[in-house]
Amino acid sequence: MMTYAIFTTAGTMLARLTTATPPTLEQMADHCAAVQGFADRDEWMVAARIDQIAYAPVH
Repeated sequence: MMTYAIFTTAGTMLARLTTATPPTLEQMADHCAAVQGFADRDEWMVAARIDQIAYAPVH
């Protein structure tokens, strides 16, 4: 299992995701949307004004 920290490109942490396989950026965005209470990532990205996300593995 690996934990990933998900950030905005400005460095604001959005969420953490722990998974057995490396997630896609789409899966990370879906996870962030769910954590924030949104039904889908597109709605979340518009409402939160998210243009891009970045990630880093947490050791």
